Amino acid sequence: MRNSVRPVLVASLTLALLAGFGTGSALANQGAGLGTSTGGDVNTRGETVPLTVQRAAARKQAAAASYVHAKRLRARSASIATAGQAATKVLDVRHYGQIKSFYCGPASGKMILKYLDAGPSRYNHRLQTQRRIGGPAHMATDVNGKTSWASGLFRVGLNRWREGKSDGFYVDKHDPSVSYFTNALTLDVDRGYPFGADTVEVAGGVHYNGHPTNQTIGHWIVAHGYFGGGTSTRFADPSTTVWSTPSDHFTYTTSDFVNRFLNQNGITW
Repeated sequence: MRNSVRPVLVASLTLALLAGFGTGSALANQGAGLGTSTGGDVNTRGETVPLTVQRAAARKQAAAASYVHAKRLRARSASIATAGQAATKVLDVRHYGQIKSFYCGPASGKMILKYLDAGPSRYNHRLQTQRRIGGPAHMATDVNGKTSWASGLFRVGLNRWREGKSDGFYVDKHDPSVSYFTNALTLDVDRGYPFGADTVEVAGGVHYNGHPTNQTIGHWIVAHGYFGGGTSTRFADPSTTVWSTPSDHFTYTTSDFVNRFLNQNGITW
């Protein structure tokens, strides 16, 4: 199922070229690039996460898998009421719409940083606004016209803001499996950390939360809760200021979401 997304994307890219996006190096020279209507993009390069970050993510995932396993064992011996409470947790993340059409990265970063009560940047001591999160010292969204997955700048921006350095709590995982995502979601949400999901919706295919189905869309949103022990995920979507149809928050079946929308890019958790 996960691999079935890629032929559809290839077909979409081919149609884009035929429609006049350009020739030969079209993906490299069409300005902001494919899927950038809200400020994300479509990663066509495969694994781009630096090895040091991959190793940090692997260590964090091992801890998450161990935590989730122990939590499930406890749930089996708990009362029905207690087990039910443990199966659901939603962080009260305040929604922010993106203040610029290409600001899905900074707006999602704002939702995360605001919830974490991060305050001024520890990197340059500036007060917290979307423009400063998207500025050259953090996500560099204004410079690039997007917050691309391959750049790692969503992760860098969050870590610089919270910890004053590029490598820190938040790590990147390209093309996570359903179990990986569920473990990450459970660990981070239980510990009070919302995280970024960098999605791709292919024109003519399934889209989420009222996004226009005639566009290929690369888009950052925020994962901030789960239901049914992680079988469904709660998200916050900053695109409400770009289109009129999306909701501030929405819930999606976790396995379907991961398999449909996270193949090309990934999560920053």
